Amino acid sequence: SSAPPRLPVPRPSCHGKYILAVGRLKPQKGFDLLLHAYADLLQIAPKPTPPLVIVGDGEERQALVSLAQSLGIAGRVIFTGMVDNPECWYAHAELFVLSSRFEGWGLVITEAMACGCPVVSFDCPVGPNEIIQHGVSGLLVRNGDVVGLTKAIAKLLGDAKLRGQLTLAGKKRAGDFDVGVIARLWLQA
Repeated sequence: SSAPPRLPVPRPSCHGKYILAVGRLKPQKGFDLLLHAYADLLQIAPKPTPPLVIVGDGEERQALVSLAQSLGIAGRVIFTGMVDNPECWYAHAELFVLSSRFEGWGLVITEAMACGCPVVSFDCPVGPNEIIQHGVSGLLVRNGDVVGLTKAIAKLLGDAKLRGQLTLAGKKRAGDFDVGVIARLWLQA
């Protein structure tokens, strides 16, 4: 049988208010969990709730588009595919969400923080809790806890002061991973 037709996807500007996720569209990244959390978020978050933008591509794209449709949120979720300038997306997002089941490190967390984007992340193995100090430089949620993820996103959306605090502390923390800082540490070792 032939593959289902690909749905047209809007290619918006990176400017505006939105919730951001970035990564390969594969099971490890937990975008299915994020879609469920976002569907729940629309019921509890302050209005208007920003759309969800997922930057990246991969083998799960059609399954995730179908899941968004079945959850009734397809009109609120934008799949951009690969983009040339992810920094623009980080810099203009209300917040960044990492919904991975596991990570090798979580580079996207430090990218988001360096661009001034507050972060909510599952406390998955390996990386997030080595980068984020919960409540100081980001929010950590028990791994796989969709309800907790929904509540953390809603909390951050509803608290501009907290977003500002996490942005400042996140930028400072991202600086700890700057190439120059790491090189000096290696040379001192």
